[in-house]
This record gives sequence, C-alpha cells and structure tokens, in this order.
Amino acid sequence: MPLLPSRALTNTATEHLADHNQAHPKLNAIGDLKADFGAVGDGVADDSSALTNAMAAGIPVVAPDGTYLVGGNFTPPAGRAAVILGQGPERTIFKAKTGTTGPLFNITYAAQKHGIILQGFQVDMANAATQTAVYLNNIDISEVRNVRVRNGDYGFKCGLVQLTDFVKCHTLNTSVAGYYVGDANSSEDHFISCYHSTNGTSCVAGFDFAGGIDQWCINCASFRAPGGAFDLQYGYRFSYTVANYNATAKLLGCTADAISDRTSDSATVAALYMKGVGNCDIINSFLDGYSLSDLTSNPAVKIDDCRSLRFTQNRLGGRGVLFGSTAVSDTISFAQQEFFEGNAGATGMYVLPASNPPTKVIESGSYLGNGSLNLPLANDFSRWATATADRYGS
Repeated sequence: MPLLPSRALTNTATEHLADHNQAHPKLNAIGDLKADFGAVGDGVADDSSALTNAMAAGIPVVAPDGTYLVGGNFTPPAGRAAVILGQGPERTIFKAKTGTTGPLFNITYAAQKHGIILQGFQVDMANAATQTAVYLNNIDISEVRNVRVRNGDYGFKCGLVQLTDFVKCHTLNTSVAGYYVGDANSSEDHFISCYHSTNGTSCVAGFDFAGGIDQWCINCASFRAPGGAFDLQYGYRFSYTVANYNATAKLLGCTADAISDRTSDSATVAALYMKGVGNCDIINSFLDGYSLSDLTSNPAVKIDDCRSLRFTQNRLGGRGVLFGSTAVSDTISFAQQEFFEGNAGATGMYVLPASNPPTKVIESGSYLGNGSLNLPLANDFSRWATATADRYGS
C-alpha cells in the first residue's frame, strides 16, 4: 500500500475522505454525493442522476449539507447493503420531485440482507403526497437513526424486516401511517424514542402493525403537533391481518395524545387498538383518547379478539377500555391503571360488549386520578359496564 501524502493536523473532511479511499480503494470506500457523484444540493437542480449513481455504486454514501431535489425509485444493487449518511435532518434533505411515484427510497433485496444504515437526513414528500418515503424489505440486523419524514402516505413502510432498530426518527403529516410493519414473519424490530405527529393532515395511525413477532415500541410518542388539528385516529394499532396470539408486542413508556376530535370518527378511534394479538405487554404508558367534542366515545384502549394482554401502571384518558365483539378476548389483566379525563364514569372504566364478552378479565388496584372531567368520585362508579364475564377485581 503506498504511503499517504503528508497532511496537516487541520485536515479538511475532503482530505480525510481522499486519504481513506487512497488507502482502501476497494475495501470500505466511501462516496460523497456532491464531490464524487456531482449532486448540486440547492433544491432547484435535479439531483436524481447523482443519487441513482451513488446508490448503484454499492458503497456507503455521505450526503453533505444541502437540499437534493430527486425523483425516482432509488434501489441499492443486489447484495450490497445500502448505507446513506447525512449531516442531520435539518441539514441534509432529500426533496421528492413533483410526479414522483413509488417509494422514494426502495431498500429491498431478493434475499435477506443485513448491515443497512440510514442516518441523519430528512425526506420531504410534499410534492408526492400519495407516495411512500422509505420502503424496507428483506433486511435484518440494520439501523435507521435520526431520519425525519414529512408528508407522503407512509413514512417508513416495512415488508420483511427483522432485528432492525429505528432510533430517534420522526414522521410528520403522513396520511396512512408514520411507521408500518405488515409481514407476518417480521420479528424483533425495535422502535426507540421515535415519534409521529400530525399538523393538519388526517392520519390513520402513528405506529401501525399488521403482522410480526416481538415488535417493540420503547419511549415513543404519537400525537398532534402543537397547534395542529386533532386528526389522528390511532396512536398505536396492532391489528393483525392473520391473528397471532404469540405476537409478543411491547409498548413500554410510550405516549399517545390528542387523538381525533371529530365525533364521526368515534367508532374507529383509540389511543391504542389491539386486535388478533396475544402475549403482549403495555407498561408505564400514557394513552389518551379524550376528545373535547366527543367526551363519551373515544376510548384510551380498544381490544378485540386478543389473548393474554398485560396492562401495568398506565395512565388512560378518555372513555377507558372498550372491548369489541368480533370474537372473545381471553385473559386480559390490568394492574394499577390510572383513569383520568373524559366520561368513563358514566359507562364504567371497562366497557364490555353484549355479545362475545371477554373471559378472565383480571383487574387490581386501578383508580381515578386527578384532572378528571365529568367523572363522579372513585367510590361512586362501577369498574365494569354491560355484559357479564369472568371478572376478578379488587
């Protein structure tokens, strides 16, 4: 290997990059989206070709400060892990061109691939509001960190994704979901300190899971942006296309607040909705379905056709816990829930359906907290409403 040229201690980033690539011309080469692939990054020039060529090179790509106007379906070459490194969501922005179709970043492989890294950039889909920003499929042992998505239908849409962490990501004003996992074989994905917010765009769900095993949300939040409309139907939705009572989903220290304020949405609104799942834990979370215009309908939690759910030390606002009647839910336990706001006292903290009521509902230590509206005193209302079931309370 040839000796590297002498450098001063005040090397520039470009000089360091040149040294790295000279020392390792093939192994671990790094490309600069501007210097090596000709991107302009002024938000006006079309940088689609530059990004296409950078992705096709199959090497890690650094995207310096700039707004890159791009349009296309950017896909990595077969067998090469996509690595895109920006300078932060406020500094590196990929802006979709008008007329963009399909996922802007289509990170998909024919066979399972690991080592994908997406970090430190923003994707703005304002010009392609019905399209997906980032699609991930057939990947494992990968990471998406500090990536922000604005607009579009889905922020992050996942096919088969396993052992992948989403860390400190943010989706804003997506119309269908901020984060979506749909493949039944997806497993052990973690959403850590991620959040979704709405501000004038109606959204179905902040975090939406239609399949998978061991899907964890840790310290996440789903809510309206300050001053925005109450246009979010579900903060978190675990509604599996094919029921999996060993789903083992986890909601740990999460928040869902400021759900839809439209009375017409009351049948399809909840801070947390769970259907067709089992062996799940919801712990130390703040789930508020309370709505100023619809005091009696929006539940904090809606449960339908579930098995072995464990709710521990949560704060639940709105109507309380509403059980659906699609099928019988079984072995649902609640320990030390605090109920606040809303009109739960008029119907009971736990509302059971007339048909297919749940069996083995276990409750202990729940109570009426401070800040409650339209609720009688704690010792004046029933924890249970409507149909009978095997209920054990204290």
